[in-house]
Amino acid sequence: INSVTTVSVDYSCSSGSVTVTWDVVFGASLYRATAVDGTGTSSNCTSASTSCQISMLKCGEKYEVRVTALSGACSSTSNISSMFETGEGSSCENKYDLSEAHPLSPLYCMFSIILPPPLFSLHSPCPPTNIEAFRDCDANRAVIVWQNHQSTGLYTATIADQSADQLNCTSNTGNNCTITSLPCGKKYNVSVTYNDGNCPSASSVVSMDSVPCGPEGVRAHVDCTSGKLTVFWNISSTAENYTTVISRGSGQPLYCNSTETQCSTGGLECGSTYAVTVFSITGTSLLIFYFIPTPEPCAPFNVSSQLICSARAAHVSWDPSPNALSYAVEAISDGQTHTCNSSSPNCTLSNLLCGQAYEIAVTATDGTCVSNYSAPFRQDQAPCSPQSLAAVTDCGSNSLLVSWNSSFGASSYTAKVMGPHGFSETCSSSDLSCSFFNLQCATQYSITVASENNRCTSAPIQTTITTGDHVTQLTTNTASCQLKQLQCGKVYNLTVISEDATCNSTGANHVIMTGRETAHSKNKDVLQSLESTNTFIKRVQWSAGSGASSYSVRAVTQQGLSLTCNTVNTDCVLTGLQCSQTYSITVTAKNQACDSQISDASLLMTG
Repeated sequence: INSVTTVSVDYSCSSGSVTVTWDVVFGASLYRATAVDGTGTSSNCTSASTSCQISMLKCGEKYEVRVTALSGACSSTSNISSMFETGEGSSCENKYDLSEAHPLSPLYCMFSIILPPPLFSLHSPCPPTNIEAFRDCDANRAVIVWQNHQSTGLYTATIADQSADQLNCTSNTGNNCTITSLPCGKKYNVSVTYNDGNCPSASSVVSMDSVPCGPEGVRAHVDCTSGKLTVFWNISSTAENYTTVISRGSGQPLYCNSTETQCSTGGLECGSTYAVTVFSITGTSLLIFYFIPTPEPCAPFNVSSQLICSARAAHVSWDPSPNALSYAVEAISDGQTHTCNSSSPNCTLSNLLCGQAYEIAVTATDGTCVSNYSAPFRQDQAPCSPQSLAAVTDCGSNSLLVSWNSSFGASSYTAKVMGPHGFSETCSSSDLSCSFFNLQCATQYSITVASENNRCTSAPIQTTITTGDHVTQLTTNTASCQLKQLQCGKVYNLTVISEDATCNSTGANHVIMTGRETAHSKNKDVLQSLESTNTFIKRVQWSAGSGASSYSVRAVTQQGLSLTCNTVNTDCVLTGLQCSQTYSITVTAKNQACDSQISDASLLMTG
């Protein structure tokens, strides 16, 4: 009998079998197809037609197929063959009888070829086993792991929700892969498919829940009085419970657990910004961030002030408080309150009362809550001016006693007496009086007194006083005497009284006498050029001397040349001055009784 001339094979990955086809041989009644693997193990099928199917093939084997034509007791030779390769895998998807006689697991599928049919139906390639799905909640991803991984081929893990929406990941190097960006609140079916390049094989299906959907619409409310923070949220899917974490980037965070859609906690620190994180927990969580300010700003600190003494004001400053939008300053004394407000860390209190001690404190606000008061500090204001200023002269000693009443806030006082010809004397005292000496009689003086403390001086109070006439006396047992210390420019009533051991005379004898005062030369000189180039005129002026009736002016050069002029006025014209000379000019006051001392000299240089 002749041999078949063509042999073809069609391998089916899904059934793990091969269909063999050949051409018709004349006279043949049957045909036998034989598949032999690399170990010499053979499988065959018999058919009266031109095709048959060989099953129960091993995974990952190369087979050679030959066909023999049969007729009665005769058979043809198998000169023509065809090759094919089954899928790879260390395990197989098996169909087997689960009776006690054959309690075999998929791990034994490589050996199932030795068992008699119909217990096993072997498929190729072998699928992945022991599928596990792990959720990474923080990263919101799923890690799919399988067993019996082959070093070649491609593995594809697929997760599908109830709406048939799918996500997948692949691996050709390891027994796991990761699916990222999982939608929340889903239930997934998970499977892994292996493809050796010829046929795919799918694992059994396991289920997995995605991360629950996190809270929505997170918001917070601060109770300024208690400092308690309450966080609210909405939910899109039910969670077992919720945890709120409140942190500010340093220190230990605060925790609040709840099965409701709100949670309250206290213990927040002022002056910080907090991050509120709400976890919805169903074995896993999703984070929602919401930033809020602290319940209230911190109280201002490093508060200080600078007095503005002349304006009855104080400029208060402090260090800024975090989260504060504005500040309020209060100064309290004896039930009276002065305030000022500012959006910057300084403010000026005005209309403060003199002599008062104020307690000053500052608060900060963020527009919702007001901080505690800053540490209060005492501010002493400028002292009040003294009151009831009085001055009493003592004519005999030429002295003056100044007194006054105390003033609020004063620790000391300064009294000042000013008189003619630039006279000025000052007395500082913590008492309520001061004495001044060596005053002129019959002279008007201006008196001022001001209060002081360690910061400010009050406005002074002022009065004027005129001293009495000068009195001098001398007792002698002769018929004459010399009176000294008479003041110039004064008119004296001279009284001579005789006395014995028991009585005084009436003092009827009166003599009027005049003292003298030095004329004061004024430097208000005017040079006028004359027709002669070597002769000059000089007008000299001075202030009047008390008791003077006339004056004498004298101009003397360094060589002894002198010129004089006399006048009853307070100016005089010198004529005959020589050029290129320096003259010393003096003035003497005169009356019927005396000449004054010569005035201080003024120098004149001619051209």
